[in-house]
Amino acid sequence: MEYPMPLRYPIYVAGFAHLFFAILRCISYCIAYVPVIIATRVDEDYQRSTSRGKRTCDRFIALFRTGRFDYELAHVVFSALGATVSPLWFTPHMLDLGVRNRLLAYILKSVTGNLRNLGIALFFGIVVIYLYAVIGFYFFQGQYEFGMGEKFECTSLYGCIRDFIDYGFRGPPVWYEPTNFSQFIFDSTYYIFVIVILLAIISGIIIDSFAAQRESKQEIEDNQNNTCFICGKTRDVIDRHGNGFQRHIQQDHNMWNYVYFHMYLEEKSPTDYTGQESYIRKQIDAFKIGEKIGFKLFAFTQGWYACES
Repeated sequence: MEYPMPLRYPIYVAGFAHLFFAILRCISYCIAYVPVIIATRVDEDYQRSTSRGKRTCDRFIALFRTGRFDYELAHVVFSALGATVSPLWFTPHMLDLGVRNRLLAYILKSVTGNLRNLGIALFFGIVVIYLYAVIGFYFFQGQYEFGMGEKFECTSLYGCIRDFIDYGFRGPPVWYEPTNFSQFIFDSTYYIFVIVILLAIISGIIIDSFAAQRESKQEIEDNQNNTCFICGKTRDVIDRHGNGFQRHIQQDHNMWNYVYFHMYLEEKSPTDYTGQESYIRKQIDAFKIGEKIGFKLFAFTQGWYACES
């Protein structure tokens, strides 16, 4: 795409700067999260029992199943296309506002997390509209239109079904002449079942999912603010019998100290373990990675990461 001369170089510079920061963000994500994802989603025993190529394949599958890695990769691809082909490819990056904002991220997850239920409801709605289209074609052909100002021709069953699906979600039919009893029943039931009930079902699925996401978020925040992650004691118990909840979670039971010690054991050779370190490592190995302590710690500390599956 050719640009006016005064804008050509600034647009190119901005495009490649965007590409640079997109690559930098993808690299930072890989450094920070890829090792954790692989450790929590791929069983160590299964890795030892398979070939090297199989282990590599399992790691890539684990990455792409997170959804977040796909997003970061697509972010770089669209940025490269925008910098080299056309700035129009930068348009999908506007959706990043929804991903980075915590509230919008929960809203998006409430929709994407219920695609199956939404798909079933939408399919049922199409079936209901199909039934009304068949009835309208055989019994009321040429007697109505949809009040959207569009041209509506119900001259064939296929065209009638297509137009019903296209216009039917927006409003009920509009009759050319005063309605009789059969037209009244057709019009009223269509409005009740399609416009009111069906759309309410779809809206209810999204709203209920958003409420569940909000309750989950609130539960995580309550646990972070009122419960020690290490010993499980509540704020009230610690305040009555200790030196304060904040001091307890920051000094006595700082969860990050446990994470650092876990990483220390991961990096240290087992032959160099002390007696206490060997005992603690055995206790850690008693839990399957990704099912108990490791996954809970990752999910708890990354509760803000709403789009991570």
